Amino acid sequence: MIDEESFEKIKQIGAPLSDARLTASHPIIDRWLQAVNAHAVTEVCELYAEDAILLPTLSDMICDSPERIRQYFEFFLARPGLEARLSNCYVQEYSEVKIDSGIYEFTWQEDEATKSARARFTFVIRDGQIVEHHSSLTPL
Repeated sequence: MIDEESFEKIKQIGAPLSDARLTASHPIIDRWLQAVNAHAVTEVCELYAEDAILLPTLSDMICDSPERIRQYFEFFLARPGLEARLSNCYVQEYSEVKIDSGIYEFTWQEDEATKSARARFTFVIRDGQIVEHHSSLTPL
């Protein structure tokens, strides 16, 4: 177990956000956020390539087919009042792929209380579609 003082030092490692790669997200990610906030399962799923892999935030299932990706988003987007917000995003562009990595936050209503999840993500985008999406809760 890490002590509180060490944890605070670790939190400060990435604090100054001056990296040139820190930028507005790729348009696909903007569309993903809009579709998630609209609870639009079909629109979210259409952003993923046929061979995409999703490692989702709130499930340990590896979504390796369009059907599994749809099942996850049907489950995830059914949360009442679900909203997604981008905290930061690093964009890297290569000849065949673009990679967006960063932090996003989700809030929703559950049992008359507001729940939240802060998660780190990586989207790999090829030919205008998401081919890889990894999302995991940030450590407390």
